[in-house]
Amino acid sequence: MKLKISYNTTDVQSGALIPVTNFVTIIPKDVTTVEGLKKHLEQLLAQRLGVQRALVPLLTTSDGFELTNSDNLSEILQSSIDTKGYEDHVVAYDMRALFRRERDRLDLDTPIHLLEKDDFVDSVKKSIKIGQHKHGKLYIQFIKGNLSPCLHLLSVEELKKIREDLKKGTIKEKILGKWSHLDDFLYVLDMTKSATKKLNPDLNWELETKLILTDSDKEGENRITVQNTIKVSSDVATPVSVQVPIEWEGVRVKKSEREVKQVTVTVVNTVEEQPLEYFKALIPAPIVVGDVINNPPAPTLQKYQDSGDSDFHLLLPVEQQDQINTYVTCNQDTFARDGKFDNYFFIPGVTITLQRDSTSILSIVKLELEYQDHNNQWNAMHTVNFGYRYQQGWNWRYQWFDECNVNMKGGMSDTLAVRGAIQVTGKPGDDNETRSRAHASLPQPLKLRIRITDNEGKQRELIVEQGNKPLNLPTLENRIESWDVQDKEFMKMVTCDDTDKLQRIFTAFYLSKKDKAIVLRYSYGTYFTFDSKVIKTLEFKAAKKEETELESHKRESSDGKWHTYARFDTKTGVLYAFRVTLETSTGKREEVVLVKDILDEVAKLQ
Repeated sequence: MKLKISYNTTDVQSGALIPVTNFVTIIPKDVTTVEGLKKHLEQLLAQRLGVQRALVPLLTTSDGFELTNSDNLSEILQSSIDTKGYEDHVVAYDMRALFRRERDRLDLDTPIHLLEKDDFVDSVKKSIKIGQHKHGKLYIQFIKGNLSPCLHLLSVEELKKIREDLKKGTIKEKILGKWSHLDDFLYVLDMTKSATKKLNPDLNWELETKLILTDSDKEGENRITVQNTIKVSSDVATPVSVQVPIEWEGVRVKKSEREVKQVTVTVVNTVEEQPLEYFKALIPAPIVVGDVINNPPAPTLQKYQDSGDSDFHLLLPVEQQDQINTYVTCNQDTFARDGKFDNYFFIPGVTITLQRDSTSILSIVKLELEYQDHNNQWNAMHTVNFGYRYQQGWNWRYQWFDECNVNMKGGMSDTLAVRGAIQVTGKPGDDNETRSRAHASLPQPLKLRIRITDNEGKQRELIVEQGNKPLNLPTLENRIESWDVQDKEFMKMVTCDDTDKLQRIFTAFYLSKKDKAIVLRYSYGTYFTFDSKVIKTLEFKAAKKEETELESHKRESSDGKWHTYARFDTKTGVLYAFRVTLETSTGKREEVVLVKDILDEVAKLQ
């Protein structure tokens, strides 16, 4: 029997049907059915095209009439009975072309049954969908992620024929289709022709659909059962298998009277669950090196009276306690020279009044500013000046005098700003917050003493105090509020301080119901979400490598080092904690953080 064959596929971009190859062939005499012709053409096409595998799920005549598997070639092809060399033209479709042709006729939104399973090796879900075709057929679709590499269509006549063969015992089962990681690899390889593409040795998945006859099926003439089986690469137990009864009425497949729900299988747990107390007992004590930042609350400062024999009088022009506490401001050099830098202090205003009659004139000829050290000794400050503070836009600025001479008539007063600097050994702060304060080596509160000398050689002094505000260091409490964490009991945090830079780095863990995941968040701004799929992938990798710990994150910079390791239980294989190591220039902390309680909540959200 001589046939003209056209093998068609679908253009990926346009979806148009395009021929792959056209040829004429002689069909062997032992090929008598359409199903046999499909298998023969698959072998022939693989050889002609130089591919590993060619699939022919559908054959039609040149004018579009479908050929069903059970059709006898001698009954439907003219060339089988024509002895004068007549050639039938048969069109063969590949899987992509078949799906494109039939897609609009498939009830994809409301299938009879859907079986899904996550594969934690390639993070791609594998699915089998069974449903109704608008022309009364049954469709079975294999799905890998968002792709549909296989589609099988069965008419009622084909289902009846298979049922009869099963009932007679001619066959025990009818395998409709299989699709495995190897089939998928060869399919993609043939499409891309990539010589560098290699098969992932960790992949080992397979989808299979077959028809069987159960005892309940034998009771009715119009009933058969589809058995779907999914094995994914990360399976350590028996593959998931589901039986779905299929019924038909006349020439149409219909949904079973017994409701068959869609099923999503994410994990087959063959290990006995352990209580949370079991995992708590696995957590070791933290290892801590270095001190934490001393961050006391802001001190309550005093307001002092001036003293001395000069007729100039000095007064701090604020009365409210909160104003007194924040009146003196600070700054620091941005970098040190030879291990030293200047710490500047600014007194926005000191009211100076000359208490003499209006005919007298007196001059300030010298201004000094001192600070009291830890031994209660007074030490001279440098870069001491009078000046004025003025507002420019939203900011306050200073204009400093070149000289400290101030002339004043009796009964007059003026408010002048005062500044001075202390040379400090150490490192200045890295940002505005850590530079806008007295260095940690200085006492708190810090006492500053203003001393003026007039042209008569007399002096007057006033003590002013400066207090540091608490640093806005990250804590569990303020991060809960800042990130709007709803479930406070499911948040945990590890911190490590740099006492020189007055900075704190951290690694935090908390439950996100929105993302259905555990969130790992770091002080430098990055965060990661681990949902159930990511968690199971980590567990599978740890089991395959026979490891109890896998590195999940690493970062090192001038601000510190962040290392995070996922930790797995040797008995159950589950992820139950993260080992966190944090390091700064002055400290180091290593702590194993129990997250099993958070992960249990994540599992409930799936």
